[in-house]
Amino acid sequence: MLQQERTPTPERQVFTKPLLPTRKWFAGVTTATAAFLVNWISAGHFNKEIKIALVGLAASAVVSYLVPNEMTPGGYPAKDQ
Repeated sequence: MLQQERTPTPERQVFTKPLLPTRKWFAGVTTATAAFLVNWISAGHFNKEIKIALVGLAASAVVSYLVPNEMTPGGYPAKDQ
C-alpha cells in the first residue's frame, strides 16, 4: 500500500494517509451505486435523467476520495511521531 506524507505545520500534526480508499468511501460509493441502479431500473432505459445521476455518482465518489478524513467531524486522529 502506497503512503502519502504531508509536511508538518505548527498547527497540524504529521500523519500518513493511505492512497487506497477507506471503508467509509466504499460504503458511500456502494450506497450511491445502488441508488443509481434503482433509478435506472425504474426508468427502464438509459435516458437523460440516468446520465445526470451517473455524473452525480462519479462526482460524489471523487469528492469523497479527495476530502481527507481529518477535515470531517469524527475523522481519524493525527498520529504522534
